[in-house]
Amino acid sequence: MMRKLLTGIVVFVMSFVCSAYTEVQDQAGGTVSLTEPPQRVVSAYGVATYYVYALGEGDRLTGARYVALPDREGPLGALHTEMDADFAAKFLPADPTVEEVLAGEAQLVLTNPVRNRGMAEMLRDLGVPVAAYTPESLESVLEAIKLTGALLGGPAATQAEQLVSFIEGLLSQLDNALTGLTSEERPNTLFLGSTALQVASGAMLQHELIVRAGGRSASEDLTGGWRAVSVEQIIRWDPEVIVIAPYGTVQPATLLEDPHWGATTAVRNGRVYKMPRVAAPWDAPVPDAVLGTLWLFQV
Repeated sequence: MMRKLLTGIVVFVMSFVCSAYTEVQDQAGGTVSLTEPPQRVVSAYGVATYYVYALGEGDRLTGARYVALPDREGPLGALHTEMDADFAAKFLPADPTVEEVLAGEAQLVLTNPVRNRGMAEMLRDLGVPVAAYTPESLESVLEAIKLTGALLGGPAATQAEQLVSFIEGLLSQLDNALTGLTSEERPNTLFLGSTALQVASGAMLQHELIVRAGGRSASEDLTGGWRAVSVEQIIRWDPEVIVIAPYGTVQPATLLEDPHWGATTAVRNGRVYKMPRVAAPWDAPVPDAVLGTLWLFQV
């Protein structure tokens, strides 16, 4: 059985041993060489998956991870099935193995250089093209859209240019609407993660979304990723607005009905909101993040 598997992998890998038709630099600075426009794409990184869908190329996915989607069941699974009829068959478990990725006969694998580091190295050793995605700002989201268009080629490249232009236009309108807004006029805003005491640091996309939407990030001085804090720290920040990530079990009522949180201006004034999601969460570093920005502006 193992010999048959190895033989299949060798034959599969040999299909890449020919001259490249294009070379693309990914977001980690690596060079991705492709022999032809990839028709079978596997996304081992949930964030990267939504870039393929955003360009209308979901049919090319033969396997994929999805952001904040632990299984293929429930309302979110049904929604993804509406978006992609083959969603259930493409759905990959958390931390997919190299074997699971190769089962999709991928001509291109989308990864994150941290989360998928070991897998990416093994795939490259086997000769499978791997592209790394590292978006963590709106600017790098636009770069990732362009990267996806360049990797997929053809109409996808044109679609990427049009999508980038559309998003840039929306952000420009937003900037114009906020012209002259002073720091004092920007509401002090706290962004919570999947638990009530997990907050977004100043290094995260959520911080940028708040600022681009006309707010001040209460936790902007924190570094790194999601940070655990105390209720006392949140009371000291005294946010005027609290936004809860689209994932996790925390709901506005969780805070509004808690007397400890009643010490914050946001809770006293009822300004606690759960950010929506349709397919991808609107605070994730995906094209949908522009929707999160516009929603925050309305909030």
